[in-house]
Amino acid sequence: MLLENFRHAESTLCRDRLFSLLGLASDGNESAFEPDCESPLEDVVLKFARVFVRQGRGMQLLYRAGLSSPRFPSWIPDWTVKRPSSLSDASEGGMLFSASGPQQSKIKCIPDTDELAVEGYQVDVIESISESSNLEQEWPSYFREVDEMVDSLGMSPFPCSARDLKWKVPIACAEYPNGAVSGGLDMESSYTVLRRYLVERTAVDDSCSSKVKACSSNYVAVLQDRVKGWRFVVTEKGYTGIVPPGARKGDIVAILKGGRVPFILQKGEERPEAFRLAGECYVHGIMNGEGLSLYEVLEREFRIF
Repeated sequence: MLLENFRHAESTLCRDRLFSLLGLASDGNESAFEPDCESPLEDVVLKFARVFVRQGRGMQLLYRAGLSSPRFPSWIPDWTVKRPSSLSDASEGGMLFSASGPQQSKIKCIPDTDELAVEGYQVDVIESISESSNLEQEWPSYFREVDEMVDSLGMSPFPCSARDLKWKVPIACAEYPNGAVSGGLDMESSYTVLRRYLVERTAVDDSCSSKVKACSSNYVAVLQDRVKGWRFVVTEKGYTGIVPPGARKGDIVAILKGGRVPFILQKGEERPEAFRLAGECYVHGIMNGEGLSLYEVLEREFRIF
C-alpha cells in the first residue's frame, strides 16, 4: 500500500502527503481521492480508508492500525507518522504466520458510521500483563517480570519449555533480525549474553561491555524493531505472548478471518457493543491456525471504531 511505504515522506500539511501520492497510485483516479482542502483531516482519512476496504485491502489497514492517534478510528493507521513494519510481513524475521489458516477476510464498512465490521473469532482474554515494556531502559525489570510470569504458569497448553518461552516469546519467535547486524550469534545465545550483561553490567569494564553488547546485538535488534515498546502477557487459557502498548488486562485476543496474526481488541466504554483495536499481537502457540480449535472459541462479527 503506497501510503504505508511513504510514511517517511515529509509535507507541510498532513493531507498534502495523502494527495501528493495519488499520482503514483494505480487507483489514484478514484473519485473519493479527489483533493479536498476544506474537510477536516479526520474526514479525509476516513474517506480514503473506506475506499481501501471496498478494494479488499481492509486487512492491510488492520495490520498497521491500533490506538496510535485519538484523531482517527482505531482501525485506520495513522499515515502521518513513522511506524515499524508489521508482524504479518512475511519477508522479515524468518517466521511465516497464518493465524486464521486459509480463510478469506470478511470486512466491510458500516454505513453512516466510522465503524468497521470484521468477521472473526474471540479466542482468549489477557489475564495478566507486565508493568514494564521491552524498551531498553526497562530491560532489567521487564525480563524479571517475564521470568516470574512464565515460572508461575501451570501446565502450558502448548508444548514448550519455560526456558524457550522466556527467550522466544519476547521477540515473537523471530529467527533473525531484519537487516544485517554484527555479532553473529544465534538468537538464543544472543539472549543469554544479554541476560548475563543485565545482571553483571555494574561489574564489567567498558571494553568488556562493548563486546557483550555486540554479542547480544541480534536479539536487541529484534526487540527494538517491530515489537518495540510491547509488553509480555499471559492469557486466561495459559498462553504467553507480547502485545502493543495500548493493550490492558481483560482485552480480547481475536483471530480475524484472513488475518496472518491475532489482534487485541478492547471493549469500547462509550460504545459497549463495539471495540477499539489495540493492534496486532503475538501469542505463542496460536500463530498458525491452532487458536481456532481451542475450547470456547466464539465465532462472531466485531464492530471496530
